[in-house]
Amino acid sequence: MDRRGEYERKLALSPQARAADYSLLTDEERAELERRRRIVLDIEAVGRPSEDQVRKAAADFGIGVRQFNRYRADFRVTQDILCLARGQSDGGRGGLRLNPQVEKLIEDVRLEFDRDRPNTKEHHIAKEIRHRCITRGLSAPSPKTLRSRFAGVPIRQRVAAKYGSKWARERYDPLRGKTPPTNFPLERVQIDHTLVDVVCTGDHDRQHLGRPWVTIAIDEYSRAILAFVLSWEYPNATTIALLMARILTPKEEWLKSTGTTVEWPMWGKPSVIYVDNARELSSNAVVFGCNANSMSPPERRPAGRPHFGGIIERFMGNAMDKMRLLRGSTADQRGFGKERTRDPNETAEMSRSDLELWLLEQICEQYHHTAHSGNRMQTPYKAWHRGIYGTEKAPGIGMPPVPPDKRKIFLDFAELQHRTIQRYGIRWDALYWDEILRPFLDSGTKKRFIVKRNPYDMSRIWFLHPDEGRYYEIPAADLTLRSIALWEWRQAKARERVEGDPTDESRVAGSVERQRALEVQARNKTGAHKRRMNQQRRADAKAVGQELGLTELTPVHTQRETNTPAGNTMPRSPQRRGGTFGVVTRE
Repeated sequence: MDRRGEYERKLALSPQARAADYSLLTDEERAELERRRRIVLDIEAVGRPSEDQVRKAAADFGIGVRQFNRYRADFRVTQDILCLARGQSDGGRGGLRLNPQVEKLIEDVRLEFDRDRPNTKEHHIAKEIRHRCITRGLSAPSPKTLRSRFAGVPIRQRVAAKYGSKWARERYDPLRGKTPPTNFPLERVQIDHTLVDVVCTGDHDRQHLGRPWVTIAIDEYSRAILAFVLSWEYPNATTIALLMARILTPKEEWLKSTGTTVEWPMWGKPSVIYVDNARELSSNAVVFGCNANSMSPPERRPAGRPHFGGIIERFMGNAMDKMRLLRGSTADQRGFGKERTRDPNETAEMSRSDLELWLLEQICEQYHHTAHSGNRMQTPYKAWHRGIYGTEKAPGIGMPPVPPDKRKIFLDFAELQHRTIQRYGIRWDALYWDEILRPFLDSGTKKRFIVKRNPYDMSRIWFLHPDEGRYYEIPAADLTLRSIALWEWRQAKARERVEGDPTDESRVAGSVERQRALEVQARNKTGAHKRRMNQQRRADAKAVGQELGLTELTPVHTQRETNTPAGNTMPRSPQRRGGTFGVVTRE
């Protein structure tokens, strides 16, 4: 179709097209056209009307003088009454000029794709709109019109339809409020976890295993990292227990076990730990550990407000950004497009222990000695040192005391259960027994005791003595139970169930039916035997009565007669059991 034909097609669908057909006009519109024609004919009959006459005729016509003269000229040339019809507005600049059905179809298709197919592009939506317009006999809008319609929808509204209101709120809502400022180290410690953007290998076979989780704690005052835990499992109570043990105690023993020589002097008991709304960060075990170590319960940041934990979020974002340089990184923005990005499983080279050493170097040797813009351009190392030992202007809080029992700290925050003590001991997946439990065997089935365990070691649990407040190690009742992880033990049990001999269900069902039939036969035999014995007794009694010339037999109860007042006779219910027959003779 040429340009002229496209223009004529659009003109035919314009608002003025309705007035171009006299048969489509209503009676009121036709009467209005006749009134206008008489006004134009009257002014034309004058020949050369004056300005006052033209102004008065334009006022009667209902428009201005200049527009009235245009109508006079058009009618003078065409002599067509339809040229006097009032023109309809096309909406003005920015107005909608499409058919309302097409407008509704555009909105419906856009909402459908945003909700059900969020990853599609706009040209896919435009193609579907044109297809539906053609099938419904409607004029398809141009690509430019569709782009303007898509651009007219607020981006927040489209993101909410695609990925949910939470995602849209976190990206586009204004940031209001923040955590209160801190004045000394360990006043508030933020804890959070994330999935590492690097695929790691095994320590022995060097085959890729997946992406580990990292749980990090940061001091708000100095911006120093207090501890981190790198694990394969999703963060749980054991992960938090290990993290708290590293926060509250010196790290020399752990650093020595990793083989590194870095210095990490940040440790101590925080006044408050600040966490997000993850369940594992504010579980009963964490609350119990805080109470046992004279700490306040965890404070949660407001739901849907991640900027309240912005300090730890920014550090994790920067750390993940630096990990993009590692081989095996899962990031897709590394200086080239996705089409040239290799599979991270193929390029993975670092094991979990290697990545742990890399993080130690990154934190202790680089981050702690780099000026922090959010900390008055102090390095976290110097800010911690000044907060602990003080300066000329402000005193420090002093070195925190060293906890006497590091294992107790770990157990205070470890996974917690309330269990009863039975004759076989304590059942927690496996059975556990020790002589320390013997005094509590008579405590009954209602009283429960606190027990802790490390899911990485199923060979023992720890029992909290209710009177002494100490933890006692309780070994497994099965001495052959090795030091294996909980999930390995459960997998072994599941494998035993799968690999065991299958139950012959049909044979068992048949045996049950035969047992029930035997029960019915035994009941019938017993009933028949009792009936025969009763009949035999009645027959024998009747025969004895006939020999003695007796007329009837009445039961005489062996129970002692009670003394009843005269005139008060109480009826007795007949009793056959436990009685004898008395002989009544006929007089």
